Amino acid sequence: MKKTALFPLMAIILVVFSLSSCKKGEEDPFISLRSRKARLTATWNLKEGQWTQTTYDNKKVGENLGSLFGLNHFMNQIRKNKGDTYSVIYTYTNGKLHITERDTYDDGTTEETNYDIDEFQITMVFNNDYTFRINTYAKYSDDNYTRENWEVNRGTWSFLQKNEKAKNKERVLLELASKYTKDKYSYGNYSHIEEDSTLYEGSGIDINKPMYILDLTRLASKELKIKLDYKKTEMDKDYYELTGYMQFEKQKK
Repeated sequence: MKKTALFPLMAIILVVFSLSSCKKGEEDPFISLRSRKARLTATWNLKEGQWTQTTYDNKKVGENLGSLFGLNHFMNQIRKNKGDTYSVIYTYTNGKLHITERDTYDDGTTEETNYDIDEFQITMVFNNDYTFRINTYAKYSDDNYTRENWEVNRGTWSFLQKNEKAKNKERVLLELASKYTKDKYSYGNYSHIEEDSTLYEGSGIDINKPMYILDLTRLASKELKIKLDYKKTEMDKDYYELTGYMQFEKQKK
């Protein structure tokens, strides 16, 4: 009788262990009945976040992780090229984005400017066929002047295997296939539009095709949290950093 009673208990333990093995990210739910792919393939809208971009020279920011979310294009639009080190600190909550621009000079002095953005949204779409789309929209105005920025990045995605720092399928590799940007400047009755598009050729490990890694600290049925911890160096010198987090909520069908 005792042996017979052990079988249901062992079966329950095995089922719980199997379900809990789906937990990959630091903040993942302990048990999930859906695979990571099933949870990720959805439309995700930015809900909250705080992140900082820093560049260590007076050049425009080029292609790196920040450009995946349209942040570099946005940063290049607003920056005034003053300090030797330039940072933009973003705080997004309740559908509003607050920005702190900070210029730091070699003598240690700093200058800060604070303001709010009228509208800001990031939407990520992960499809079942391993394609993705990331849309970014920003609108900000000052007196009679209004500027709007759109950016759309498309490509393919895949889960990465585990390594010494991350579990299996904890990270997602994104390979860009195309980029589209649109800027609209309005002043009074005058408006001007600039558009640009780029197609990236090649496949696999191709230096002409930007590739980025997303660290998923939480992947639940309705929540997705990304840790931003990116640094780019050139000639052994710090060039660009993007740190912080973004939290998304699943869009209802």
